Amino acid sequence: MRDRRFVAAHRGGPLELADHRLLAAWAADCAEHLLPLFALHSADDRPRHAIEIGRAWARGEVKTGVAQRASVAAHAAARQATDPTAIAVARAAGHAVATAHFADHSLGPVLYGAKAVAAAGGSVDEERAWQCARIPEPVRALVLSALASHPRFAALLAAIEAQPGGLQSVWSPPLGHRELRLSRVQRVILVIPPPPSRPHPEGTRPPKNQHPPRPGPRGAGGRGPAGRSVGPQRPVAKPAPTSARLVP
Repeated sequence: MRDRRFVAAHRGGPLELADHRLLAAWAADCAEHLLPLFALHSADDRPRHAIEIGRAWARGEVKTGVAQRASVAAHAAARQATDPTAIAVARAAGHAVATAHFADHSLGPVLYGAKAVAAAGGSVDEERAWQCARIPEPVRALVLSALASHPRFAALLAAIEAQPGGLQSVWSPPLGHRELRLSRVQRVILVIPPPPSRPHPEGTRPPKNQHPPRPGPRGAGGRGPAGRSVGPQRPVAKPAPTSARLVP
C-alpha cells in the first residue's frame, strides 16, 4: 500500500506537479552526492546518466518513459557491481530517477545513501543531515513525516549505524537477493537467506519432470475439449473414386 500523499495529481492523488518535480530534484541531489563513492569501485556511467535524466525530468525536459528506462539501466549497473558501496550508490541513482514515475521513490536515496556510506566506513548521521538540510521547503514536512511515520524504515537505518560492521552486518552477497517490504512507501532489496526448503518424507518426493498422463485420442474414448465424455467414433466412409474424362 503506497502512501497516498505521494500519488501525483494526474493519478488522482494530492501531489501537484511542482512538488513532484521538487522531490525529483532533491532525490537527484542525494544520489549525486554519493557518486564519488561509486567512482572508487566502478567506471560504469549509467548511475550518473540516470541522475542527469532525473534532473532533466525535474526541469520538464524529458518524458517519464525516458526516466523509467534510465532507472532500469541504473539498477542493471547495481546488479553488475560487486562492491557493496557501488551497489548501494547505483540503487540510489535508480530510485532517484524513478521518482518521475512514482514520487515515493524519492525516499530511496535516503536508505541507499545510508547503506553506501556505512559500507564505505563513513558517518551515516552526517549523510542524513546533509540530505535533510537540502529538502525543499514546500515538501519538507511531507518527506520528514513519511520517514518518521514508518518505524521499520527508520529502524533499519538505526540498525545499520549501530552494527560494528556497518553495512557488512546486514549485507551478505552469497545468500542471494530477496525482496522485503520495509514500509508502505518503499520497497528495498536486501540480501537475506532464502527460506528453508520443505522436507519430503523418504520415498515420497515426486520425481522431476513428471507430467500427468495425457488423455487418449478421441477415437479411442476419453474427454473432449470441454471435459465431456467422448465415446468411440465410427470411421467416416471415404467416397469411392470416380473416373472422369474430358468431353470434346
